[in-house]
Amino acid sequence: MAVEMCRGIPKHTPSRMDNLLPVLWAFDTRDEDTIARIQCAIQWVWDQNSYALTTQVAAWDNEGILHELILPGNIEDSRLDALEWGVERAVKTQLSIPEMGNLSISCRRYTTTLQQVA
Repeated sequence: MAVEMCRGIPKHTPSRMDNLLPVLWAFDTRDEDTIARIQCAIQWVWDQNSYALTTQVAAWDNEGILHELILPGNIEDSRLDALEWGVERAVKTQLSIPEMGNLSISCRRYTTTLQQVA
């Protein structure tokens, strides 16, 4: 089933299965709407001439889940801000949904452990 869902992730992303598996693990579900929203976000970022190295669940609680698209470390601040501001809006527009439900999607720059500590 994961392989079938993976077909919807753009072929030009560095690792399609790596992008999908964190979603399945974090949600412990086969929620097709959630996966479709994340796939749409990945595609939109690609359409903006950027790409997600991978994705991860950054936080979750009873209110919902924050899912991050991890972008290259050398992405400019202004570019990152534009993607961050537009990703959920683009997903809602492209999928014709009024709200994201319990899912939030954000973009962040890849950092190494040493960079995070500094």
